Amino acid sequence: MAACEEYRIDMTAAVFGTCKCGQPKLAHSAEALAPKKKRGAAAAAAATKPSDPDEPPPPPAHMLRSSKAAAPKPAAAPETVPAPASIASAAAKADAAAAAKAL
Repeated sequence: MAACEEYRIDMTAAVFGTCKCGQPKLAHSAEALAPKKKRGAAAAAAATKPSDPDEPPPPPAHMLRSSKAAAPKPAAAPETVPAPASIASAAAKADAAAAAKAL
């Protein structure tokens, strides 16, 4: 059986590199292994817009934000926990003592 005209890897094959036609990758011609033209939305965008070498390519579709998705909310500031009374009173005493020495 001859290999097909377009090598397409079979992800469910028992042997790695097997094409959907059942033949190994090495059985395919250079034309069958060559990258094919873009398909779908990427092909439509490329066909309607001339390429500009100074302009970066658009991000992949899965990285674009949906118009329905809300922007992420900023994280809330952490709450402060009041110190126990014994620590607070000791700190107040230390501050008072330091102020008295300064005078």
